Amino acid sequence: WADLHIVNQFKLSANPQLKIPITALGGLNDERVSNQEIQAWKELTSESFSSFFLEGDHFFLRKHSKQAEVIEIINQTMFK
Repeated sequence: WADLHIVNQFKLSANPQLKIPITALGGLNDERVSNQEIQAWKELTSESFSSFFLEGDHFFLRKHSKQAEVIEIINQTMFK
């Protein structure tokens, strides 16, 4: 729940674009964060953006044992 608290307290700066690539991950059955909200991360970078959606809800990594898939995504995006 800490991530939701941080999101609720976040204030966007006037110049939000980061000069780093962003990879966003989401759960296909997430009722807390929509696909549109995941895709909005691309507005925060001037570099590349990619998104991946995995089976599961908001806690797909912990509840649905998606660690191997997440590691593969990290490898694909960081070492391409």
